Amino acid sequence: MSIQKTIDAPPLRARIKFLTPYGASKQLVVLLHSYRASAETLGSVSDLVRQAFPDADQYVPELALETDALTDPEVLAQHHCEGINKICGAHDYDSIFFVGHSIGGLLARRIYLNALNASEQGNGASHWVDKVERIILLAGMNRGWQAGHQLSLWNLIRWRIGAVLAVLHGLTNKSPLLIMSVRRGAPFITRLRVDWIDASHAAKRAGRTFPKVVQLLGSIDDMVAPSDNIDLVSGSDFYYLDVPYSGHANVVELDAREKVRTVEGAMVEVGALRRAVLTRALAAELRELKDASYIPSDEPVPEANEAITDVVFVIHGIRDVGHWTQKIARAILSKHKTAHGAILLEPETPSYGFFPMLPFLMPWKRRQKVEWFMDQFAQAKAKFPNAKFSYVGHSHGTYLLARALQDYEFVKFKNVLFAGSVVRSGFPWKTLIDDGRIENVFNYVATSDWVVAIFPKAIELTNLQDLGSAGHDGFKALKSEQYLGYAPTQSSGERLEQTFIRGSHSAALVEENWDAIAEFVVNGTPPDIPESIRASTQANWLAITAGFAPLVWIVIAAFLVLIGSGIWRLSESDIVSTILIGIYGLLLWKVVTRL
Repeated sequence: MSIQKTIDAPPLRARIKFLTPYGASKQLVVLLHSYRASAETLGSVSDLVRQAFPDADQYVPELALETDALTDPEVLAQHHCEGINKICGAHDYDSIFFVGHSIGGLLARRIYLNALNASEQGNGASHWVDKVERIILLAGMNRGWQAGHQLSLWNLIRWRIGAVLAVLHGLTNKSPLLIMSVRRGAPFITRLRVDWIDASHAAKRAGRTFPKVVQLLGSIDDMVAPSDNIDLVSGSDFYYLDVPYSGHANVVELDAREKVRTVEGAMVEVGALRRAVLTRALAAELRELKDASYIPSDEPVPEANEAITDVVFVIHGIRDVGHWTQKIARAILSKHKTAHGAILLEPETPSYGFFPMLPFLMPWKRRQKVEWFMDQFAQAKAKFPNAKFSYVGHSHGTYLLARALQDYEFVKFKNVLFAGSVVRSGFPWKTLIDDGRIENVFNYVATSDWVVAIFPKAIELTNLQDLGSAGHDGFKALKSEQYLGYAPTQSSGERLEQTFIRGSHSAALVEENWDAIAEFVVNGTPPDIPESIRASTQANWLAITAGFAPLVWIVIAAFLVLIGSGIWRLSESDIVSTILIGIYGLLLWKVVTRL
């Protein structure tokens, strides 16, 4: 008969349970429940663990994962890591298993990584982290969630409504809902993926053991899309087992009495089928797990290329699908081969698709693209674990990296080149360089970039959003008092440079400038701008107009209202006028959402 007692772990919110069937146990199993659930939902899992390991202790905490939870999952993971420290400090275990359901699986991996990091730094956890043998994920959303069309219609509607409500909550609260911290591309998810990749490769290089991860996937997961459950990048060495007749939530219901007919024709309880798979995950030898495992994807598992030393992202802006990115990437690849005699650089030119004007002005839509970029970053990190990353961004592409550098403190880049930047002019480049997260920065300021000078400039002047006019005004951190313009100089020892280039918003992307861009990306030295497009001053008319950028918005709005008023007066019939105004409104909507 088990004895239940409370462990004196760091206080967070809920009571922590620790089941100790036998005081002389040499094994610990940690059970972590899912979102909007409790420790009690893992009751049948706990019973099965006791059958598989009758002498094992079980740590089954309440995780504060309610619908309205504001808890940072990083803080939550650290809290329970310290709880395990206390448990293992009082009892010397030979082996430790983790079993996590959904978000609980994410926390299990984060707890392990926190303990590993503490051990390597000599801050504790060394007495138990090397004893973690296996981490079992039940419907683990390893890539984070997203409301995709793979879901059923009802669940898609629920996820979309929930996401909208969470965004509205975030507009009025500094702390986001916990569920938003585990969406695809969010900082917590991306850091977990990147840290797992780094830790796995470090263990292989050092010849250390790394815990085996067994993922149990419900055959009919009706809550999280398959692409979110499966992360073939950071989880390329996982073992995958299929759980028949199971969805995202009921995969842990091991005592379900519903009967189904097997391939052999026998009637079997669904719970029994689930218990058989989890038992295998817990107790089977690794060779048996390997034989039973399958890759649940049509895509092959990406192989890590440790020979690649440099990766460069080339990312386009709004109202653009980025065909030019591949051309610039080829120029960079050619320059690298010429300089180093071998192809040790890999260009990455992913596209987030056509991004119209109106969504660009919505902060939550821009953040979605940032999360998309960080998902791409994590995948590139897995494919090229030894590479340094550089970046070429145009327009909204500059915003993606700047926002990522602010929100993802683990992100580092080597050489960064911006053109037509919509980042705020006061962006803290020097702090990032001092912190070792950026090596070199170069910013092109076009002489006639009216797009940035009028629209993002107005937003920066009114301080409404985090957009800005660096493509027109330049970055304050890059300006030198010795120069009236932005002529590049290395005399001050700075690694921040910018220069004027003749033309409008896309001036720096012309073909005659590709070699200069490639030179900076490959060598980190200020590019030699072709004489035909080099400039030393900005267009006077634009500099004057930009100073009144908010007024320009007002004039445009007034002009559109005036047109609408004129359309309304075209007919004496209210019905006809209403129809005409409706058509006018639809045309305007078409422009801002499709063009």
